[in-house]
Amino acid sequence: MTGDTESAVPILVEIVQELTDGTHLPVMLPAVRYLTRMGHAAQPAVRLLRDLPASDRRIHYFGGWRAFAEDESLHTAVDELLATAHWSGSPTGELGGVHGRTDQLLTSLLKSSAHASRSL
Repeated sequence: MTGDTESAVPILVEIVQELTDGTHLPVMLPAVRYLTRMGHAAQPAVRLLRDLPASDRRIHYFGGWRAFAEDESLHTAVDELLATAHWSGSPTGELGGVHGRTDQLLTSLLKSSAHASRSL
């Protein structure tokens, strides 16, 4: 495991892509957080999600009070992604806090995504 973001970023971007349509699955919040930890390498996600903070749409998977908590958590994570990727000075694409764990993280996210899709 090299910590190379070249293969990780496209998979994570694919996971969060439907956020722009208001779709939310539980796997998307960790995906946004992992992208944030990747800094400058997450630019494709930044371009995809840059308009999300201005949206009035509440994004959530669960109903009731959890909808508010999920929406806040997701918007906070996207705000952090936008800020971190914008100010990150590492164009090399190296992972920050997840260095060396890319494959494990992606495997975990993909399993979560598959489970969430099956329960829909």
